Amino acid sequence: MTLKEFFRSTLGSRCGDLVLVAFSGGPDSTALLAGLAGVAPGLSLQLHAAHLDHGLDPDSGRRALGARRLAGAIGVPLTLERLSSRGDRGDERAADDCAAHERCGRDGPEAWARRRRYAFLERLADELGARFIATAHHADDQAETVLLRLLFGSGIEGLAAIRPRRGRLVRPLLGLRRSQLLASLAGSHLEPVTDPTNAELVTPRNHVRHRLLPSLASGDPRIVDRLCRLAAAARRAGGRIDRLLGAHLNPGSPDPMRGVAIDRAAFDALPAVLLPHALAFLHRLVGAPYPAAASARGELERQIGEQKRRGGGRIGCDCGGGWRWESDSAWFRLVRCKSSAVDFTYTWRGTGRDG
Repeated sequence: MTLKEFFRSTLGSRCGDLVLVAFSGGPDSTALLAGLAGVAPGLSLQLHAAHLDHGLDPDSGRRALGARRLAGAIGVPLTLERLSSRGDRGDERAADDCAAHERCGRDGPEAWARRRRYAFLERLADELGARFIATAHHADDQAETVLLRLLFGSGIEGLAAIRPRRGRLVRPLLGLRRSQLLASLAGSHLEPVTDPTNAELVTPRNHVRHRLLPSLASGDPRIVDRLCRLAAAARRAGGRIDRLLGAHLNPGSPDPMRGVAIDRAAFDALPAVLLPHALAFLHRLVGAPYPAAASARGELERQIGEQKRRGGGRIGCDCGGGWRWESDSAWFRLVRCKSSAVDFTYTWRGTGRDG
């Protein structure tokens, strides 16, 4: 499916829709931004690029400037935001947060950076009034994600991997291979920036990308297609579970800005094995991040058990990404909450052109 078909048929975009494009300046996001710039006039789409400089390595500033130059060459306005430099109080908090996650195994700096990036994109999309947030995930990313979920152990939710759409977050390149994106840039005179950290094999995804997947492909050249089909099959199975959960829970008027509420008795009637599916279902309804950490689910279960022993009362549990689970005897809710710890940033906005 082409970019134009994706936005016209799948999303039914309206005249004047604003698309916020996650833009690292690498080959994938450059192909996405250039491709969208080519089809946007015919679809009456407005584009705005967004780059978050995490400041986690000495090269990040160079990549940010490169992204700014590329956005200018493509002709799309860019918001560039940088987390505070080391030594600022805000960055000390961010660095401590990153170090804490690093001690948690696979949920290390990469996951920390991803959370900050998506929080930045959601906040900027709210500020700009963007209907969609587009990322450059493609078929090779999908295959890598399925392999990672298999390696770490996963159920249907995990095997569904990267979804084409989640709330206003869309991945219009998910059906294309990385080689196709690189080919689309040939002759464009656009020179994407390179991220040296993508070659560090200590990161699980990089190990899968550079070692495991090529090794599997040497024995089965269609391994990427097969893994993508597995993700699609898991999504279909998950969709069936969602339909059954929807009929049972009957969620009322999900609101991406406020949340969703369901009858507590219906929630309690679910078998324990379906609790993670039910929580993920509610998160998808409002576009909240999921799956929630196992520790958060464990805390929720503990509070529910304590609530039942007390014979009532209210409970609440943060579940990540600015969202919170709350419940009383009548309702179970997924609601937005405000974080008390916000990283200090500075922001640059412009057309992307130097000067």
